[in-house]
Amino acid sequence: MPRRIVILGGGVAAVESVLALRQLAGPLVQLTLVSPDDGFRFDALQTSEAFGLSTPKVYSLTALAATQGATYLRDVATTVDAEDKVVHLASGASVPWDDLVVAIGACPVAALEHCDTAFSARLPDIVARLRDDLVTDRFGSAMFLVPPGVFWTMPAYELALMTRREADRAGRVRFAITIVSTESAPLGMFGAAASQEVHDLLDREGIAFVADAYATTHRGGRVSIRPHRRVLRAERLIALPRPEGPFLTGLPHDTEGFLPTDQHGRVRGVDGVYAAGACTDFPIRQGGLATQQADALASCIPAQLGPAVACKPFRPVLRGRLVTGGNNAFMHHQMAGGAGEGRHSLDSLWSPPSKVNGRFISAWLYHEPRRPEPSHRWRRAAAPHQPEPNLRRPVGAAP
Repeated sequence: MPRRIVILGGGVAAVESVLALRQLAGPLVQLTLVSPDDGFRFDALQTSEAFGLSTPKVYSLTALAATQGATYLRDVATTVDAEDKVVHLASGASVPWDDLVVAIGACPVAALEHCDTAFSARLPDIVARLRDDLVTDRFGSAMFLVPPGVFWTMPAYELALMTRREADRAGRVRFAITIVSTESAPLGMFGAAASQEVHDLLDREGIAFVADAYATTHRGGRVSIRPHRRVLRAERLIALPRPEGPFLTGLPHDTEGFLPTDQHGRVRGVDGVYAAGACTDFPIRQGGLATQQADALASCIPAQLGPAVACKPFRPVLRGRLVTGGNNAFMHHQMAGGAGEGRHSLDSLWSPPSKVNGRFISAWLYHEPRRPEPSHRWRRAAAPHQPEPNLRRPVGAAP
């Protein structure tokens, strides 16, 4: 009898889990996918979509389940009974499992007051207001903030760099842009060499960077910085949201609601439960790493059924494509060590050169037909991208 595996979630980690388990375990497993929304949205492109540099991509989970021989349930998990191996759903249904994969992501919450929070759904409107204000010359500075508890910081850099391009197009070459981050160096997670390249890029673009900064925002565009005892000002403040764990009833979690996992994706303290992606306690919550976590658990589950598959642990390799509005930058860092100080290149460091690189999901995204996102959601941000020459400017200072 096939082993019953229930996968909770509809994001990158859940899709990679379905694809990897079917590929590695074949008919030895019976897959059930549970997600509240049939549409898989590729949120890694949300910043470039907001600036009109790419179009929203939505894929059908129903179609995914059909092609992978899985059952799809449009529902939400409310409680996990780890003793009886049953997951209870919001509809009142209960689904038994032999192994449970939790890939339900994290909940983005506002971390700072008196500023815009760059939630996915709000980002097109935030960018549209930025564009309008640049054209009408209503303000002269913007600050992009990385709050404490946010470890995937690339969206702040993309927003700052693409805002610079918009300011150039509007003839606002002296428009002041600042990034305030808890990081010690720009995108330091990619290693010293790649971080230096990003630092140089910010310098060329006249974008100020404030490191090791824990910000508190106030009315009137004031930002207090600890521990530097500095007060900065900007007329537009935009902060990244802070992820909060799902606090799924019936499973262990840390004080922030995230599931504690080992190197094979097993949730500590419960038998037969695995987790991948942003719902886990791994601090950097990024799509490419989520696929690697999913691959680790997907190799571990069929390894219990026979010797055909080796159980391979999660060894994080960070790959990131920095979208700038001009030449994109590719960065690669083997976080487990042994591969130097990271790599940076204007040429792709992996294939296909997608925003999120995964063993199975990359090919699925390339070949799977997608449906258009409802146009009203993105109407204000859909202005066509018109390339402009990069204008020279002096190195800016914090406003």
